Amino acid sequence: MGKYTVVLSSIAVVCILWFGIAQENSVYSTHDSEAQSQIQKLQQINHKMTENSIRTNRWHIYARNDRQETLPEEKMNGFVESQMDHLNMFDWHHAEQQDGTQVWKGVRTDQQSALTESMKLHALPVGKDEYRTYYTYEASMIPNSTDANPAFSLLINTEKMPEWLEQSEFFTRVEGALPENHETTLEKWGETIAKVFSAKIVEELQEASFVSTSAYTPLWDSQLETNGEPMNLQIALRMNENGLGGETTVTIGTPIITTEY
Repeated sequence: MGKYTVVLSSIAVVCILWFGIAQENSVYSTHDSEAQSQIQKLQQINHKMTENSIRTNRWHIYARNDRQETLPEEKMNGFVESQMDHLNMFDWHHAEQQDGTQVWKGVRTDQQSALTESMKLHALPVGKDEYRTYYTYEASMIPNSTDANPAFSLLINTEKMPEWLEQSEFFTRVEGALPENHETTLEKWGETIAKVFSAKIVEELQEASFVSTSAYTPLWDSQLETNGEPMNLQIALRMNENGLGGETTVTIGTPIITTEY
């Protein structure tokens, strides 16, 4: 897909990457050539959050390769079997959806590092015994330090990394929480976080208990275009209003956040 739109909703803000609304207003631009840079971005975000007393809870990487390739069933099955054989460290399961889409999901969990990796191989029926394929990858872990280079993935930047993952579009995010009993407004926190990334704010949504900021930072090459301006950084802050001293969550993603926040 060549076009995307960043959609901000006052109730639940969702970044719809692949089936965006009004796609003509947002274009995916260049992205980093090496997947390893995604881990470096996570470390960079983590470091800047820690410097500003923001606790980090979890790191995430999401990748998708929408190959727009049509394969006959026999060839598709052969490709899937080769992937499962090559990636035999994953626990694989197959499921068929109601529309006939075939999905193979592989999961790997490392209890020691609190790391979970998963990938899905999707095959959508487009004709008799013909399928269009696309592939997704997700990884998440609890960071153990700001400076360590963790074994975040068995795949990224290793000989096990499949070709389709090397050619995927990557999205990273870090989740955390503001210091307890902070007195700064959410709006000010959003501006402060953008500033530490040397980012120019291009779009904002502000509510009493929620702030979302889209910005552009020169620190990273990957970017989207929204409302005619480049952006590659999203910051979301949400105040938990349940009980006294509720926690304020922070989500920072690049080039956009790929989940509800």
